[in-house]
Amino acid sequence: MKNIAKDKVNNFEFKLDNYNFERIEAIVHNHIGDHPYLSSFDRIAQVETGLPWWIVVNGKIHQYKCVDLLRGRDFEYGKYDCGTLIEDAYAVCGINLRHYKRKNMEVDEANNVIIERLPKLGFSQVSSAQPGDVIATSMGGNPNHLALVLDDERILHHVVGQYSRVAAYGSVMKKRTHSIWRHKKWQPRMIEAINYDLKASDYEENNI
Repeated sequence: MKNIAKDKVNNFEFKLDNYNFERIEAIVHNHIGDHPYLSSFDRIAQVETGLPWWIVVNGKIHQYKCVDLLRGRDFEYGKYDCGTLIEDAYAVCGINLRHYKRKNMEVDEANNVIIERLPKLGFSQVSSAQPGDVIATSMGGNPNHLALVLDDERILHHVVGQYSRVAAYGSVMKKRTHSIWRHKKWQPRMIEAINYDLKASDYEENNI
């Protein structure tokens, strides 16, 4: 399909009049240079299509399933919660974690499922946090919440009754931190993909 965008270096646009969209299995395009992740505008467009997007860089294909933007989600346990936010954040980076079905929050907390499942998903406990790590937090009992470390001062998480959001990783949250976990496939550069997604939310909010 011919790219009809005016700025063909930075954008692509197709003429899709009368096209059978049910035939589309994935959207594939290449990035110039060493840039393997979906850009902010890629993420906005991907969510609109609801399809997997593949990026070709230096002869290698990087596949990304479609997940909703990470920030601004309504809380619904088992569908949009702290655990699914971690799953989808990793999917944006190209790491597809298994989704475990939930029972209810009280039962899952009592059975300590958060800590039991992390090693099964490929996480190992570490002593200090770096971007991309997952922290498990507790209010005094078993850990009942997960958050993704963005940098030394910020986390991405989803609390009951709130939208998923970026929050400060300050003294209160650090005191509640039960343990820190790192995935075996995580690469430091992957935080770029999550930051692109967060910028996509900014663009959406400002109607850019």
